[in-house]
Amino acid sequence: MPDTPGKPSANPSDQDVLGPHTTPRRGLSGVLLRITLTLALVLGVLAALLQLWLDLNQQKNAVEISAQEFLDGVVPSAASAAYNFQYEAANQVVKGLFSQRAIKQVVIINGDEVMVDQTRAIAPTLPRLMQVTEADHVTISRVLQQPNAGDAADQIGAIRIVVDRSIVPPTIVDRMLSYFGLAVIKNIAFGLALVLLVYGSLARHLVRLVEEASGWRPDQDAMRIPKPPRFLIGTEIELLGEQIKKLSGSALEVIRLKSEREQELSMQSDMLHEMVQLKTQELEAANKKLIHLAQTDALTQLLNRGALDQKLDEITAAAESSGATPAVAIMDIDCFKAYNDTYGHQQGDQCLKQVAAALADVAKAQNCIVGRYGGEEFLMVKSGASATEMMKVADRIHAAVKALDIAHEAAPEVGRVTVSIGLSTTRSPPQSPEVLVGEADRALYDAKAGGRNRTVQFEPRSNPTGKARRSSDPDIGLALREERFVPFFQPQIDVRSGAIVGAEALARLPFDGEGCLPPAAFLPQLIENGTLSHLDRIMIAKTKGMLERSAALGVVVPGISFNVYPRLLRDDAIVTGLAELSTISKTMLAVELLEMWSSEDLGESEHFALDRLREAGFQIDIDDFGTSKASVISLHHVNPDRIKIARELIAPLPQSPEFQRSVACILDIANAQGVSVIAEGVETENHVECLKALGCCLQQGFHFAAPLPEHDFLDFVRAHESGVARLLQG
Repeated sequence: MPDTPGKPSANPSDQDVLGPHTTPRRGLSGVLLRITLTLALVLGVLAALLQLWLDLNQQKNAVEISAQEFLDGVVPSAASAAYNFQYEAANQVVKGLFSQRAIKQVVIINGDEVMVDQTRAIAPTLPRLMQVTEADHVTISRVLQQPNAGDAADQIGAIRIVVDRSIVPPTIVDRMLSYFGLAVIKNIAFGLALVLLVYGSLARHLVRLVEEASGWRPDQDAMRIPKPPRFLIGTEIELLGEQIKKLSGSALEVIRLKSEREQELSMQSDMLHEMVQLKTQELEAANKKLIHLAQTDALTQLLNRGALDQKLDEITAAAESSGATPAVAIMDIDCFKAYNDTYGHQQGDQCLKQVAAALADVAKAQNCIVGRYGGEEFLMVKSGASATEMMKVADRIHAAVKALDIAHEAAPEVGRVTVSIGLSTTRSPPQSPEVLVGEADRALYDAKAGGRNRTVQFEPRSNPTGKARRSSDPDIGLALREERFVPFFQPQIDVRSGAIVGAEALARLPFDGEGCLPPAAFLPQLIENGTLSHLDRIMIAKTKGMLERSAALGVVVPGISFNVYPRLLRDDAIVTGLAELSTISKTMLAVELLEMWSSEDLGESEHFALDRLREAGFQIDIDDFGTSKASVISLHHVNPDRIKIARELIAPLPQSPEFQRSVACILDIANAQGVSVIAEGVETENHVECLKALGCCLQQGFHFAAPLPEHDFLDFVRAHESGVARLLQG
């Protein structure tokens, strides 16, 4: 409740301002007295010193002028002595000059010969006042001319004297010191009179005002302010007193209202503090939950891909100071799609949970970080681990998965769920996180290609050509960062009508303004460095620009196909970029699955990406069919829209009945599956006719056109549109 009027306030701040212990720490009169007296003393002494310095300079100038006048008087005598070579007369001139106390040195010169050079030691009269400096030594010279020769007389020599300006007569010095003392006393007396005036009027009245203000209490009437001296009436001092009197009359009400308001605010503050604490706790709990959800895979409760990438970046950044660079292991459940097809997706989810729990136990025991990287793929990171240590970790993972003993009748190996593992450890120089993951990913594919249920350590491959790259070749990494790669387009022709049915987008790197490097010159390095996905994003973006420009020009591009490595389908940015192309153009779009792969290499992530692309209107092609691991079973698992017969089967086709039978079989299989076929590597008219006779009318190759830059490709499309139109009209 508020304080009762008439009683001292309970507020400590009020006690500090108004309490009885509030007294000045220093008396105003004493302060003014000391300040005024100090100023009087300092200014008095400084004024006296200034006057003394001016007087001394005046006396020094007088000494110099006197020496000049005396020198002018002896110049004729010195000229006569020099002209007649009278050394005795010259010495008399010197003796006469030395009669002046301030002259320290005399030099008489006859032509180039010094007749007299005399110096004497003289004691200055000023050291007792201040230091004598070199500036007080003044040299004065006069020209000596031939006596009695008039104004046109020749110069025969010179006379030079050195004057010490500090040789001031002692009587003058004593008189100046006396004046200095009197000036100091006069100035101090003036200052004391000023002190009495200030203290006796202004300071005393201000002290009374302070005493009244410090003795006033809120339970009293307004302050009784004393009247100021007459000469202060009407000044700011009187106005100050009146203002203090008015303010004191309303101070009690202000303090009372302040006390009530502070009490109310204190209650509100307590309530607000409790509410803030409660909300803060709720927000912290919600924030922790959101962070957990954002970093955790919903199915396995392990870290998700984003959290793993962040952890890997943090470990790599910390390695710059600690040197404990990360090692990476990527694990993939073998034949997991077949497991889902056999047991159902619900049982597949249960399998993922069991494997994730086993991996979490291994990671905890081995001080690793583990998470689900996508689909049936997991990633484990260990800081500062060597290749040997990571192989031991991989052995424990295999043992843990084996202990689960999850039946898998569709697995061709051991009848239970197994995992393949790819390892990558940091070499010298240290690798980036992207490179480590890319290396582990390639090692994983090698493990699966080698029979699954095994671990493969990534090993850097040497240059296939065995030759060092030429110094004139471009910097592939710099070209990638500067996005200098461009798409070229090789047309695909329906030989029945001669119409263009599409084009394959192929990456090229412009080089030295004279040509372009083919993929063989840069793809191995990009694959090795794990930066191939960056190239694909560049190709997608620049092809998008081509389609927009062709539409603006009224040129209809029938179709565009992109080469995509299956493992890059896990990159959401690539899949999203491809899907966005379908929104800007009516061009038929397709992806051609590249690389040595089998249907088992396509996990849930890859199949999900292919489904997204189909929904966006993409056609799915299998490239290089008939070679590598792409087999007939792939047609059932991937369900492509089209297959492309590899150029290795097309090249010997006209001369080889065996190859003709092989191609015919492929065409029969495709027809049975309802899949269209296109042949690449068509180089000659014989290739065209032979394929046409076998029933393959969609063809691509140098017989029709080499890969063309954008401008040439659009011209090619225009020309074929015109040719086909004329053919139809005819």
